Amino acid sequence: MYISNINGILKNLLDRFNTFYNHKLLSGKKFYLIMTGFASKEENEEEIKGIIEYFNGITEYMYFDFEFLDYFVDSDSQNIIEENNNKIELIKNKLSI
Repeated sequence: MYISNINGILKNLLDRFNTFYNHKLLSGKKFYLIMTGFASKEENEEEIKGIIEYFNGITEYMYFDFEFLDYFVDSDSQNIIEENNNKIELIKNKLSI
């Protein structure tokens, strides 16, 4: 279990970037992060902030741009599903998808 940090799968992905460490091929590329969790965004505020700070830190030496897009609550509640669908549409519009 990973609390207040990135999980092993995401860490492996970042480790694969090692060959691009400090490489201009990543310069100006956008890296987007969407997070999910069972608790509300407010309840996970500290964890979300920590992960955003982590990614902001690695962008300083890997030359890519980072943007946190949103946090989605995992729930079967119809209200939450509708809220998540609205967030998806906003993200799609922002990214011109």
